[in-house]
Parts: sequence; structure tokens; C-alpha cells
Amino acid sequence: MFIGCEPPRGLKFHLGNYELKISHSVQDLGIIYTDNLRFDEYIAKKVCLAYARSNFIFHAFSTRKVSTLFKLFCAYVRPILEYCTPLWSPSKQKLIDTVENVQRKFTSRIFARNGLFHIPYPERLSRLNSTSLTFRRIVYNQCLLFKIMSGTVEIDMRDMFTFSNSISRTRGHQFRFSVDRARSQQFHDSFLIRAVRTWNNLPDAVVNSSSPSSFCTKLEFVLKQRGFY
Repeated sequence: MFIGCEPPRGLKFHLGNYELKISHSVQDLGIIYTDNLRFDEYIAKKVCLAYARSNFIFHAFSTRKVSTLFKLFCAYVRPILEYCTPLWSPSKQKLIDTVENVQRKFTSRIFARNGLFHIPYPERLSRLNSTSLTFRRIVYNQCLLFKIMSGTVEIDMRDMFTFSNSISRTRGHQFRFSVDRARSQQFHDSFLIRAVRTWNNLPDAVVNSSSPSSFCTKLEFVLKQRGFY
């Protein structure tokens, strides 16, 4: 697979006596990588699988109990849409909605089974004591960044981030990272840019948490205060 350029015409590659075929996408550890470094193909595949799994739940279980049906969704559907999200989390609204619509439509159907129609999505989530998939991806991104910064995962922070040199105590916390200028849409959508933008706007009380679990709890509280659901 050639990334960012067309394969040379007429040139063939061999591994021993075996000719290597040129591909526009490869799968590694369950993630589909394409030669343009976009994850649209992977997202489309997982959304399709999630819808199929959702429909199976409705065909296999006749119960109308909302809590039971949503627990089945959380156990068998949501993990499909949340595997390795820091890598592929979309930034385009169209793709964000594509992923979110799986949970949006499922929750609509489980309430409709009980004759409860036209309940807004945020209210449905509130009744289920849950949050949107978008909210959960933000939390996953920030928790991973906190673990990298605190050294609780074996990733050298210096290989990925640099602290900002222009730290103003009136505008942010002391662990703000510098944000490189994104020269391509792919880099703009990457974890390196996506996570840092949110991280730099977090309050001191969240960033200075003593553990990842404490960080996640405080982060969720702050995000809900800022209108995320």
C-alpha cells in the first residue's frame, strides 16, 4: 500500500519468489487503514455491523423493558462502535452523526415499544442514565492523553507532544500542549490534534487529578456542565 502517492507504474515488488500485490487498504488489529489515511471505510463497515446487531436484538428479544434492551445494546452493539476510538474518532459532522445515529435510532425504538414516541434524544439518554457516543469518545480521548502524560501507559509523551512555551495562568492550566498547524485534513483529524484542543481547555482541577479514574469522573462532570450529553 502506498500512502499519499500513486504506486509506480510497471514496477513490481517481490518477497522472495512471491509477488506483493498493491492494495488500497489493509486491516491491522481490526482497524482498516486506507492509502489516504481516512477511516470512512472502517466507520461505514462498523456502523453496518452495529445496525445488524441492533436488529438482531429486536428480533431475538420480545421484552419491552427499556433498561433490559439498552443493556443488551451496551453489551453487544456499543463495543463495535467504540473499539480503538482514539485512533479513528471522526471530526466531520456527517461521520459523527453516522455513528451516533446507531444509538439514536436504537433508543428511539426501545421507547417506541412502550408507546413512547417523539421523546428527544437527550431526554432518552437521561432516562437511561447514559450519554451520547460522541461524549464517550471525548472521554476516551482525554483519558488516554491523561494516561500518556502521567506515565501510566508505556508511551513516551516526548514522541508525541510538547508543552506550550506561552503558558498564561489566566487562560489555561500549566500542562497545556502546543498545537501544531494541521497541513492536511488527516492530521487535523488525528489524535495528536483532536485530543490536545480539548485538553488545553480543561480546568486545573481536572488535569491535576491523582488517578485516571478520578480524572474521568471530573472530566465527565465538566463536559456535562459545558452542555455535552
